[in-house]
Amino acid sequence: MDDGVGTQFQEWSANPSLASEKTSAVGQPYMSPYAAGVGLGLVLLLTFFVMGRGLGASGAINSFVAVGINSIAPGHVEQNEFFSAFVGDFGRPPLAKWIVFELAGVILGGYLSAGRVRKRIDRGPRVSATSRMGYAFVGGTTMGVGMVLARGCTSGQGLTGGAMLNVGSWGFLLERAGLGNGRKLAAQFYLTDLAVFKVMFTAILTAMVGLFVLSRVGLLDLSRIYMTPTYLVPQIVGGLVFGVGFVTGGYCPGTSCVAASSGRIDAGVLLVGMMFGVLLVGESYEWIRGFHEMTSMGRATLDEVLHV
Repeated sequence: MDDGVGTQFQEWSANPSLASEKTSAVGQPYMSPYAAGVGLGLVLLLTFFVMGRGLGASGAINSFVAVGINSIAPGHVEQNEFFSAFVGDFGRPPLAKWIVFELAGVILGGYLSAGRVRKRIDRGPRVSATSRMGYAFVGGTTMGVGMVLARGCTSGQGLTGGAMLNVGSWGFLLERAGLGNGRKLAAQFYLTDLAVFKVMFTAILTAMVGLFVLSRVGLLDLSRIYMTPTYLVPQIVGGLVFGVGFVTGGYCPGTSCVAASSGRIDAGVLLVGMMFGVLLVGESYEWIRGFHEMTSMGRATLDEVLHV
């Protein structure tokens, strides 16, 4: 019998071997988290250099929700301040954005890395498939709310903003490295498998050093790279809400795409939940706008704020 939201992960914390799977969906050993982090950091650095902006996932999900609603009720979207920002007249189709194509590439990369699609549900032995689907949806909905408040997710705020020393990102703080595995992701919160932290911070450090070097030799103007504006309080609160959704659902926006592409059904349900969370925030934006826009600091970085 399921006894609470954390039950699905309790046996993973009690038995680290469950939470610390060493092989991918095709039975191959996972890549070293440090090697994966360096690789991810180099990818992030390349996007800074080529596109003038970093990685992300939540913006694409917001766009999908806005475009979907617009196809059903265009008049409603025009009057909605939140959704209209994603489907406005940009001189191009609303989904013709870098972040949408980037997320499509993440999904393709996850599929190719997994080697094959094998339908399955990531869950503990004492958790039913139905309960796991419920946790995934609730977690996804919670994350959808959190990522809107925080103006980003683990990719956009954690990786991209972290590498740029974005204040809001540090306040907020894909299959081959195990980042498409719900058990490995949840294990971070139980301190039984820190592979995800190792990957993330190695990637941030790699990209940060690369940005510094490229800037010093005159190959990259950091002032021209897009940085999410800092709204400190809502981003910290959004990070807390996002974290609750993360541990409940077992994935973040980017990793859920990777996991779903390799056949994890619970990851697909979580994606649906995230879209529902975005819908809830969008429809209630008139009431939360004041909070969402409070403590604005503009383009703020840690070195500027701390005067170092």
